[in-house]
Amino acid sequence: KLFSAEPVIDILVNNKIFGERRKEAKDLKEFLPEGVTPETATDEDIKKAKKTKKAQAEYDKAMKCYKEALPRYEKSDDKIADVARTYCKVGEIYEKQSEYDKSMEYFEKALSMQVKEFGTEEHVDVGETYARMGWTCSRKRKDDQAMEYFQKSLKIRLKVLDEGHVDVGASYHYVGNVFWRQNEFDEALEYYNKSLDIRINKLGKDHTDVALTYYNIGALYYNQSKYKEALECFNKSYNIWKDKLGDDHEDTKDALRMIQRCKYRLGM
Repeated sequence: KLFSAEPVIDILVNNKIFGERRKEAKDLKEFLPEGVTPETATDEDIKKAKKTKKAQAEYDKAMKCYKEALPRYEKSDDKIADVARTYCKVGEIYEKQSEYDKSMEYFEKALSMQVKEFGTEEHVDVGETYARMGWTCSRKRKDDQAMEYFQKSLKIRLKVLDEGHVDVGASYHYVGNVFWRQNEFDEALEYYNKSLDIRINKLGKDHTDVALTYYNIGALYYNQSKYKEALECFNKSYNIWKDKLGDDHEDTKDALRMIQRCKYRLGM
């Protein structure tokens, strides 16, 4: 057989697939992961972009509903606390869309209304609003402000909730994140461990939030070249995520990558 058309056909088919993928990626350009172009986008990148586009559409729909509802809320006899919660929902949507200044604007409106309504900051809704403000500042990498809001939220939650409440555990986790970014590693580990204890106790040892805290502790150890301790934590997070989310989830894959890095550092 002097000549086979199969290689040529394969090339044509591959070119067609690549062309279709690039066209699809161009249509999803604004939703592609950071640093990815339509020319370099993989099937996984396009899959992520589709999920982002779908989420954006859902956020836009939610935002429209809340914005249409706000004027009616503000003019009605509904409790101020309910209006404040609606402001918070709008703030959350803006935060998820990375519009942080807008997000903070609505959180600050909500906070002002809540303090006026309750006559004190020591209320669970105020604690939640401060947590949201902290998270938004954290996303903006304004760590000092984030720490201030997270600490305020934690202080309120410790007063108005049980010390072992899951929201207290979340606050410990957030404070740990900021300490880590500020290179305060001992403090970060202390708060992560407090969060871990609560999450295991309240959510169970196989909950995905428990896996997240294990992962962050592992990353903290890895950053300090404590690869054996890091490996133990990454293994725990990997096993939980694999069981709960599956092998193909990004969190599971990420934990596996860190396990492999630890093993390489340990010569395993």
